[in-house]
Amino acid sequence: MKVERGMNCQMNCRKLECAPYEVIESKNEFEIRSYTDAMWVSTSPINSTSYKNATAKGFDILFSYIQGNNNQAAKMNMTAPALVNILPLKSTEPFSFSNSSSFVVHFYIPKKYQKDPPIPSSPQAQPVNLPQKHNKKEYLIAAVRRFGGYMDDSNIPNQALALKKSLMGTIMKPKQVGRLCLIVLLATIPHLRWRIVLTKSCSVSIRTN
Repeated sequence: MKVERGMNCQMNCRKLECAPYEVIESKNEFEIRSYTDAMWVSTSPINSTSYKNATAKGFDILFSYIQGNNNQAAKMNMTAPALVNILPLKSTEPFSFSNSSSFVVHFYIPKKYQKDPPIPSSPQAQPVNLPQKHNKKEYLIAAVRRFGGYMDDSNIPNQALALKKSLMGTIMKPKQVGRLCLIVLLATIPHLRWRIVLTKSCSVSIRTN
């Protein structure tokens, strides 16, 4: 597998432990990454018409977990990025929150706890292995777009469409199979750049080809 240098290292990964990945290809408008599987902690699905409200609820649940509300009473440092998996419940078009969507928020579990993740005290959270393997491979492929500013309900659809358009005509062109899902990789330090990931899977098994 060819590995490139890619985008400049995001600022939050200079301060926080980040989920590991390799860069396969880097362009002006997007980056192709290979993510190996790792342990994350995720919320149960949160149904909402608002990204802001759903992620705020999810962050509260997971922040409580890393603050020691788990079976090991382990306090963990914040990691990056946070993942938000977004699946529209009624529409086949993933770029609008006009209808209710299902949101699942994930935090990457620090390397120290990867082999034995603490079990959340809250029934609204659970450790999960992401991304799930595809065709028995050890990695999955993600197309990522980076942009500045805050993430909100209005700019997510625009950025997702921009990524989708930039992939047209490339080997990473998304297939229109069933309902498309949208994954948001959040910076966990304010004012830093955000990322949008497209996937045709309705889990966080990230794949676009």
